[in-house]
Amino acid sequence: MTPLPPSGPPPDGDGVPNARRPDTWAHEVMHAEAEAARSPSFVNRVVAASLRQRLLVVLGAIAILGLGFWSFKRLPVDAYPDLSPPMVEIITQWPGHAAEEVERLITAPVELQMNGLPGLKVMRSISLYGLSDVTLTYVDGTDNYFARQQVFERVPDVELPPGVSAGVSPLSSPSGLVYRYVLQSPDRSARDLHILQDWVIDRAYKSVAGVADLESLGGETMQYQVLIDPTKLAGSGLSVSDVATALDANNGNAGGGFYSEGGQFYYVRGLGRVATPEDIGNVVLAVHNGIPVLVKDIGQVVIGAAPMTTWPMSFTSVGVPSCTARTTLPISSVVATRPSPRT
Repeated sequence: MTPLPPSGPPPDGDGVPNARRPDTWAHEVMHAEAEAARSPSFVNRVVAASLRQRLLVVLGAIAILGLGFWSFKRLPVDAYPDLSPPMVEIITQWPGHAAEEVERLITAPVELQMNGLPGLKVMRSISLYGLSDVTLTYVDGTDNYFARQQVFERVPDVELPPGVSAGVSPLSSPSGLVYRYVLQSPDRSARDLHILQDWVIDRAYKSVAGVADLESLGGETMQYQVLIDPTKLAGSGLSVSDVATALDANNGNAGGGFYSEGGQFYYVRGLGRVATPEDIGNVVLAVHNGIPVLVKDIGQVVIGAAPMTTWPMSFTSVGVPSCTARTTLPISSVVATRPSPRT
């Protein structure tokens, strides 16, 4: 069996236990605590050094505040971070044509012309009634302006039907839809609200930095209308197409050169662009036996609203699925630009 160690204080050199040893231990412990209290800690040394070098501390604090303010101004803050790759969207409108014709005569030629672009990763398209949408997705790291420049160089070479031109959507991201709003007024008509949207609010929003585009939907579009009387039209021996052709041909100015007199040059031009309903009513449609037939002789010229039809509007530039809507109030969507990478 292993003997237990003796209890009590250790013995002296002669083997006799020292009865005063506990007091010695307490004294040594108190001495160590006093030494620790006299030696300053790291925090105390830092505070003491700061108090001795007040000027350096103040200058360092000012430098840190300035650096923090500069970093805060450059910090990109976005509620919905843009994680999408660089994209370019080509939108072409061809009103009145079915989706099959749009796919065959517009979407397919655009895809064929855009095939093989540098950095092109995926090409997707959708053809709707009167609308073609081709989306080009590039590899990550491709400069947005380089991608758009390549598309702009190839768009003019696309063979499209007469009177149709392709356009490129503004530089925006799928998460760039900021908000939507509706114009309402108790004393203004839907046509007045549409005019206010097109000529005042639309321009004000597009002048704001960071706004790429503003899409409007609904409202009454002001239109000069000729209400033809079928009886008078048949009596004059004309058709509706004759009236439309005459109105189109008699709405424009023409240049006539110049002549000199007294050392001065006078420019000659013909003013034929209509500006009021009275000007439209005085357009000559035909001449019978030396008597002109005017527009006001076969109908009435009024200011009305364009016919409202159900039209599939696609908010493709902001990533909203296409929807069919019909409304009498102007509804608008504000689209933000794609943030540029900071250097």
